[in-house]
Amino acid sequence: MMIFGYGRQSISSEDVDAVVDVLKSDFLTQGPKIQEFENAICEYTKAKYCVVILMLQRRCILRCWRQT
Repeated sequence: MMIFGYGRQSISSEDVDAVVDVLKSDFLTQGPKIQEFENAICEYTKAKYCVVILMLQRRCILRCWRQT
């Protein structure tokens, strides 16, 4: 039987503060943070567009595409 080790997460106080800020805001599932995240993904992948879809099954689906 294969045994997989547990990976430890690294969550800083800055990460916690960012989550708390969103939870306290008027926008939990939509709003400016989603746009910021999509823009960061576009910048990182050099894609022109990015759409983030959050699913109830604890998944985040990214769709990025470049203009060719």
